Amino acid sequence: MKLNLFLAAFFCNALICSAQAAEIGSEPILSAGVVRCGTDLSVNTYAYKKDGKWQGFDADMCRAFAWALFGDGEKFKLVDTRSYQAVKALKSGLIDIMLSGGNYSISMQARGQAEEVGLLYYDRQMFAAKDAPEKAKSMEDFKNQKVCVSANADYLDKLKEYNAKYKLHLHIMPFNSPDKARTAFLLKRCELLSGKGTILKGMLYGGPQRGVQILPEEFAYKPVYAFVGMRDSGFITKMKWIVNSLYLAEEKGINKDNVADFDAKDDESARNLLGQNAQMWKYFGLNPDWVKKAIADVGNMAEIYDRNLGTNSRVNLSRGPANLIKNGGIIYAKEFK
Repeated sequence: MKLNLFLAAFFCNALICSAQAAEIGSEPILSAGVVRCGTDLSVNTYAYKKDGKWQGFDADMCRAFAWALFGDGEKFKLVDTRSYQAVKALKSGLIDIMLSGGNYSISMQARGQAEEVGLLYYDRQMFAAKDAPEKAKSMEDFKNQKVCVSANADYLDKLKEYNAKYKLHLHIMPFNSPDKARTAFLLKRCELLSGKGTILKGMLYGGPQRGVQILPEEFAYKPVYAFVGMRDSGFITKMKWIVNSLYLAEEKGINKDNVADFDAKDDESARNLLGQNAQMWKYFGLNPDWVKKAIADVGNMAEIYDRNLGTNSRVNLSRGPANLIKNGGIIYAKEFK
């Protein structure tokens, strides 16, 4: 019996130490006193400043992380980071997490470079046209034209497949980056530009580019993940549960309008989520009431998406597969209990 009590005490202490280690292990990453979110700031659909305050999908996500990690939604910093810079920025500590603009792949995890902590949304490949003819009603009207595209992140391969499938005979002009492809397009080196819908629509976000229009054709859905470096397993766990919690709040029907007085008495998972059992969040080293504060500020995942990228925004992209299962998507929010 004494041996059993000793072993029980040992493993109990080990579990407590593990929980503490997860919290302590994150301190070097967050030593700046703010959570630093990487995003491509050349794309206004990801983040932009209005009246001196950051707006946009990535800004709202970063605010949610700040509420969870610091108990203050203003303790965040958006760092201009392009896809090819993401791994280096994570490794060097320039950023803590990469959001829009990053292209996560399983090879990053295999090489020990980065790990995804949650699906944010699905982008999709589209076309922008420069001085499109008024009679154009479908992609058939753009046959044999030149199209600029980035050679990175499989845009080129998907465009080739689309071109062959519909026999459009497009003259494909690949460039080393989306920026270079966009510049060539605006300089009229090609009549079409193919790339992420969020990037193409971002060209019009700060004011329409003269003669540019976004065509309605959509193909090649592309998942956009939040991902972090692999230096700290405790930090990875925290970030996964933060993203999951925004989906779980959506699943439970917790939103900006009702979070202050949401009745969770018959739902243990919802009670834990909202911090009524404070110890649950303390195990992760996170503020117990962060979900209530974050949702009151930016909303649940559906509200963040719809306001910034979805049907309630100028971007107007449907959520596609990045929706809850009950809404026809692929997202399953893990219960918090």
